[in-house]
Amino acid sequence: MKIAYTGEMDKRLCKEVLGATIEKIVTEDENTIYLDADLMSCSGTLKWAKQHPDRAIDCGIAEGNMAGVAAGLAVAGYRPIIHSFGPFASRRCYDQIFLSGGYGKNDITVIGTDPGVTAAMNGGTHMPFEDVALYSVLPGSTVIDVSVRLSPGDQVHPGGPQAAGPGL
Repeated sequence: MKIAYTGEMDKRLCKEVLGATIEKIVTEDENTIYLDADLMSCSGTLKWAKQHPDRAIDCGIAEGNMAGVAAGLAVAGYRPIIHSFGPFASRRCYDQIFLSGGYGKNDITVIGTDPGVTAAMNGGTHMPFEDVALYSVLPGSTVIDVSVRLSPGDQVHPGGPQAAGPGL
């Protein structure tokens, strides 16, 4: 039996856990490519991405386009991981993820950070309340709502939590 939670909180920032997890996944799987919507400094992946430009793509503030690029990579046999703030990882690219991801049966891992009211300083446009509902109806989707810093390292793995194996 594997004990996942010992009662101790991880002291690292969520972006540190996420950045380390993305680096670990992409380093271990040569078919995984990380795509980001101009938020690598926010996701803790900037330093690693600069060292590995062939494995990390900054798509700019164009989430719909990023989802299309991810779908193309998935069709070509890669395992794309895309990241943006929660409302933009859901609302802005939903149609592309629905059609080119779910309907097309292409494996795309979507990470939406700063959920709910956690990005309050950015205002209402940065507060996703419908993201889980939207992704829950996508064909073949698995939705993981990370609630504590312990979770990202265990849950953010292409193929879902069952593929993640031991966390960081």
